[in-house]
Amino acid sequence: MLYIMRHGKTDWNAVHRLQGSEDIPLNEEGRQMARDARKKYGDLRFDICYCSPLQRAQETAEIFLEGSGTPILTDDRLREMGFGMYEGTEHVTQKPECPVYTLFHGRRSVHFFRKQLPALKHRG
Repeated sequence: MLYIMRHGKTDWNAVHRLQGSEDIPLNEEGRQMARDARKKYGDLRFDICYCSPLQRAQETAEIFLEGSGTPILTDDRLREMGFGMYEGTEHVTQKPECPVYTLFHGRRSVHFFRKQLPALKHRG
């Protein structure tokens, strides 16, 4: 079985600031999210954990897997994509003038496919 988990909250998440590959740490709420996930999924056992080298991902994995003995291996291929000069920009999903906006609202975005999903389900 493959499980995928996103890192906990950071101060940049809290103000809707684009993080990208900027190495922003978890905040206390993010640490609590990881502890809550550990409690909720504590009965699951993992052979190994592959993790982004970013500290927010590593700390989430460490908290979530604490006491389990599961090895955590970092892999640069799991690093968040970089957004260059737009990292740190607030509310990019609401700024059509920002080139990063199209990643969230373009015809190939996750949001586009989510909107199309109900129509696709009814096409038999």
